[in-house]
Amino acid sequence: MRIGLLIVMLLVGSAAMAQERLVRSGAHSNFTRLAIPIEKGEAWRFGRSPVGYALEISSADTLDLSGIYDRIGRDRIVDVSVDAGRLNLDMSCNCHAETYIYMDRFIVIDIIDGPPDAISRFEDVIVKAEEDTSQRLSIAGPRLMRLPLAPGSLPIPLANSLAVSSPESREAAASEIVELERGVIDSLARAASQGLVELAEPVDDGVEREAEGRWDQQVQLPLTDTSTDQDPPAGPAQASLSLSATPGITYRTSYDQLQSLLSEQSKQSPLSSECWATTLTDFETSNDIQPDFATSISELRIALTDARDRSDAVAVAALAKGYLSFGFGEEALQTLLIDGVNDRSRRALRAMAEVVDGMPQSQPDLISQTGCSGSTALWAVLAAEVSTLPPSVDIGQIAREFKLLPLPLQTHLGPRLADVMNRSGHTEFSEGLLMPAMKLAEPPIASAVVSSELASSRGQISEAAKPLEALALRSPRMTPEAFVRLVDLQIEAGEVVADDQLALLETFAFEYRKQEVAPDIKRARTSALTSRGDLRAAFRLLNEGVPTLSDQTEAPLSEAIIKGAVAHPDDMLFLDFAFSSDVEETSSDTQNGVAFRLLDLGFPDRASEILESNAVGGAMAERRYLRATAAIAKGDSASARQILSGISTARAEAILSTAIEPGSADDVSQADRAFMTEDWSSLMESGDQLLQDTANLVQTEIDPTPDVAAPLASGRALIEDASQTRATLDTLVERFALPVDE
Repeated sequence: MRIGLLIVMLLVGSAAMAQERLVRSGAHSNFTRLAIPIEKGEAWRFGRSPVGYALEISSADTLDLSGIYDRIGRDRIVDVSVDAGRLNLDMSCNCHAETYIYMDRFIVIDIIDGPPDAISRFEDVIVKAEEDTSQRLSIAGPRLMRLPLAPGSLPIPLANSLAVSSPESREAAASEIVELERGVIDSLARAASQGLVELAEPVDDGVEREAEGRWDQQVQLPLTDTSTDQDPPAGPAQASLSLSATPGITYRTSYDQLQSLLSEQSKQSPLSSECWATTLTDFETSNDIQPDFATSISELRIALTDARDRSDAVAVAALAKGYLSFGFGEEALQTLLIDGVNDRSRRALRAMAEVVDGMPQSQPDLISQTGCSGSTALWAVLAAEVSTLPPSVDIGQIAREFKLLPLPLQTHLGPRLADVMNRSGHTEFSEGLLMPAMKLAEPPIASAVVSSELASSRGQISEAAKPLEALALRSPRMTPEAFVRLVDLQIEAGEVVADDQLALLETFAFEYRKQEVAPDIKRARTSALTSRGDLRAAFRLLNEGVPTLSDQTEAPLSEAIIKGAVAHPDDMLFLDFAFSSDVEETSSDTQNGVAFRLLDLGFPDRASEILESNAVGGAMAERRYLRATAAIAKGDSASARQILSGISTARAEAILSTAIEPGSADDVSQADRAFMTEDWSSLMESGDQLLQDTANLVQTEIDPTPDVAAPLASGRALIEDASQTRATLDTLVERFALPVDE
């Protein structure tokens, strides 16, 4: 019973310990984070390794890696493994690492996009304590390391020790060393068969050796000065070392191959700016039979290595081109790094892979090929990323070469090329280039956008919205740029933006609030609210501080809101905008519209303020009529005649005919004129009791809330005030009754 209880306790303790050693992970927009649990004060080292980065920690073998990829992808960290006290991070990106301790319980490792700082302390290659740092591989280039290859040759320390020992001990040591050397030679042979090491030819160094490797005399080996540990000189001197003159072996790692590739790229002249051979960019495929991706790539990968597991250069290029034919640029780039070959055809494939994935061109000579013939010109146009095609480009040739591409590549590159053609005025070619992508069951987002632009360029606004509407219904991955374009087209066509679309715009606004597209989303939302007549909401959104809009974007939106208010049937809504300072920032025509409605509602003073600024052309002619109307409404007929002097149109005569001359039979009293012009202070001093009461009502604010202490009395007072106000208004209506047409 006790033994069983002990076993249970041990199992529970082990589970708890495993839980404590769980490595946590998290994905972020520009970095990936790992949190490794440690004991307080536990020693650790972090730095570069041949595959990426490594964390050296005594408890590495107890770490639980099972849940790392539950929360992160493999775009930055391809693999995580533990080996002999090290946590190894296999990297697949242009990233760097930063590490720190959190709460004495975790080592936090952030793998961040971009190159490291020049002074980063995490870029040194960490070496195990038992390793000889003098023989550590230099990333700058391969070293030559001398090891015995023939039986009987001994490392210097062993040889020196045998020289002073007895014949019996020398005999026993020699036998052990022969066995050791056999094991080393077998290992080197296997490594050489896999291409991991290169064996040098043995040379005569002047030392006599027995055939069976037995030592019967003191051995004097040539000694090497080990007082300094220097790398071989870099550059041509190192490259000219002859293996045949150097006893021992040389070894290379993937770092050395990559460094050699980069060095070769920097030394070699780039691809000539002269026209490339079309064989560099042609695809030897037929679109009659559509190949299956998995089958095609599988066959190409099988042919990648020979029976000795050595990569074949032709097969590597074929696999890279196979990936390109299906539209996978990054995969093609990774394939080309397998063997480190960097000839002319490989550099052309790299340039094509960068085009496929929309990367910046590391081979700028491809861009200069736009005037060449064949498929090279097509790839050059795509690499140039121009908004319009230069005159030297043969448009017909580009379209023909596009049709010869593998069909998956046509669907991938078609929208991009069609957009360039459309911007260059070649709409008829654009439609044909877009056809393969549009035939798919779910066309790419880019194809729907370009199809919409083609219809818009033909002036078919309603048709332009249809591809984007279909995209919005079927694709949850619709980009905010495409959706904003859809809203713009609907507004341009006079359609009302639906509630669900407005809600989706609000979602985009929150999700992309810190992205470059945020101002464009705000503009679309403001326009949508304005088109729906929700002018107050549009005005509030426009005046929100973040994101800010440029003056060129904000001014038309503000003017559209004011125009909407002028046309809106709600007088109170209109007056809210008419009395705001934003009216002064609108165009002359919009200001005239605001003033016209203000005059119609009986606000000549505000209309006159708006009409004070000058205008040009037809707007100024309209403004003179409006100014005269405002002057007459304020009882200043003399100013009205002066404003319209020299104008003998029917409209001018109609306006002046409404003017009332002072002293005429139609002239009203001074008190009536003050009432019509809302001069309440003058009315308070007039002898007209009705107008005095009216002025008092206008300037006195009455609190309609009953007094809690005396509710009945205050209620009766309010009723009396209401009755008196109603009587005053009835008398005013009778006195200033509108004329009735007979």
